[in-house]
Amino acid sequence: MANGIDAIIARIESDTGEYIAKMSVEHAGKLQETEKEKNEKISEIKSEAEKTVSSEREAAKESVTRRADAASRDMLLSEKTRLVDEVFTKAEEKINNLDEKEYVSFFSPMLKKACEGSGVELKDIKVIFPSKGRVEAEKIVSESGLKVSYEETGKFEGGFIVSTEEFELDCTTHTLIYNNRERLESRVTSVLFA
Repeated sequence: MANGIDAIIARIESDTGEYIAKMSVEHAGKLQETEKEKNEKISEIKSEAEKTVSSEREAAKESVTRRADAASRDMLLSEKTRLVDEVFTKAEEKINNLDEKEYVSFFSPMLKKACEGSGVELKDIKVIFPSKGRVEAEKIVSESGLKVSYEETGKFEGGFIVSTEEFELDCTTHTLIYNNRERLESRVTSVLFA
């Protein structure tokens, strides 16, 4: 019986050894195939990741470029606006600092037109000139040919204000420039930035 059991054990060991050998070969092949699939999948994932990173990097680069372009345009627009503002400020200063003869010639026809177009009797009109000490007020009124009362009490740099009981007509240089700015701005910008 020992022989029979030994033979069975030998047979089991032989079958098991063959099965293990066969399984080892099959598993070795599957292992190689799985390793190959794993490496291909890793390569695919790396490639996709590189594409994604490259795409995101490109998108980020484009975004930064767009923001930089927008900031540059904003800075340029801001500088252009500052220059246009400076032109209008300089124009106002230039008018306010005209020599006496030019100043009187500039404002006396304007005063005449403002008073005569007001629809109010001249005796009811008071003209306010700047209080800064310019002596042209009397000359402007005289050259306009109008008989109106005036005073030099205005808190402005140049021009005048026609005042009645019903209204005030602001003809100060600041207001004249401001009211005509929109109309003149396109010409100023075309001269400055052409």
